[in-house]
Amino acid sequence: MRRRNFLTGTAAAVAAPILDSRPTSVGTSDVIRLRGGLDALMALDASRGGHEDLERSALAGADDALGKVGHAASQRIRQRLYSVAANYLSTAAWAANSAAPRAAWTALCTSPEWPRTPS
Repeated sequence: MRRRNFLTGTAAAVAAPILDSRPTSVGTSDVIRLRGGLDALMALDASRGGHEDLERSALAGADDALGKVGHAASQRIRQRLYSVAANYLSTAAWAANSAAPRAAWTALCTSPEWPRTPS
């Protein structure tokens, strides 16, 4: 009885890492999901303009897309992942570009020296 329990426990211990080490595959559904997130960010940018939260979300989307490149995928899926990541990074860059002048303007308008009196 002890031998049977030992063999069963050993087989389960050996099989668990093998099952967990299988490569995760990436497919068209993952690319479509990433693209849907990008479309939502683009709609937010169109309605609200660029801001820091949009920039951070776009950078997170690019990181997610690039993180999937290392998984098992066809060449076509990898190309699509790189394309979506580039679009996310472009959105992040434009959001940063739009947010910087707004942040500077807000800082200027809330400073104690505003409005400036002519000298």
